[in-house]
Amino acid sequence: SLKMSEDQNVIAQLKSQIKDLEQSLKINKELMQNVLMGVGSDDSLKQVIQKLEEENNRLSQALHKEHKEKVYLYETTKKCKEQMDKDHELLKDKEHKFEIYLQKCRQDLDERNRTIDQQAKAIEKLRPIVERFEKEMETKEEGSSFRETETEQKEKTLENNRQNSASSMESVEVEVIVNENEKLAKDLKKANDEIDRLRNNLC
Repeated sequence: SLKMSEDQNVIAQLKSQIKDLEQSLKINKELMQNVLMGVGSDDSLKQVIQKLEEENNRLSQALHKEHKEKVYLYETTKKCKEQMDKDHELLKDKEHKFEIYLQKCRQDLDERNRTIDQQAKAIEKLRPIVERFEKEMETKEEGSSFRETETEQKEKTLENNRQNSASSMESVEVEVIVNENEKLAKDLKKANDEIDRLRNNLC
C-alpha cells in the first residue's frame, strides 16, 4: 500500500506540472489571437507574434523535457522499488531456509546427545564386568604358582579360555563404544562451529 501511495504521488505531481505548462501555452495562444484581431499587420505586430511563437516553442520544449525527465525518474524509481522488493523476498527465503537448516542441526544434535547418553550408560553397565575380569586375572596369576593335576589344569585352561573369550568381547565392545563417543563428540563440536559460522554470515 505504501508503494502504491508513492507511485500515485509521483503521477499526481507529473500531471500537475503538465497542466501548468499547458495552461501557459493556452494563455499565449489566446494572446496571439487577440493581437491578430486587434492590431494591423505592421512590423511591430510581426515582432510581437514572433516573440509569442518563440515563447510558445520554448514552453513546448520545456514541457516535453520536463515530461521526459519525470517519466524517466518515475520508471527508475519504480524499478528500484521492484528490485528492493525482490531482494527483500530473497532475503526472507534465505532466512527461512536457514531456520530450517538450524532446526535440522538442533534435531541432529539432540539425537547425538541421546546416543552419547545411551553409550555412557552402556559403559557404566560394562565397567563392573571389566573390573571383575581384571580381578579374576590377577587372582589366577597369583594362584598359578600352585601345582595342579593334569586333569584340573586342562579343565581350568578350558574355563579360562571361555572366560577370556567373553571378557575379550566385552572389552572390545567397550572400546568400540568409547571410540564412537569420541567421534560423536567431535561431530557435535563441528556442527556447533558450523551453526555459529552460518549465524555470523547471516548477521
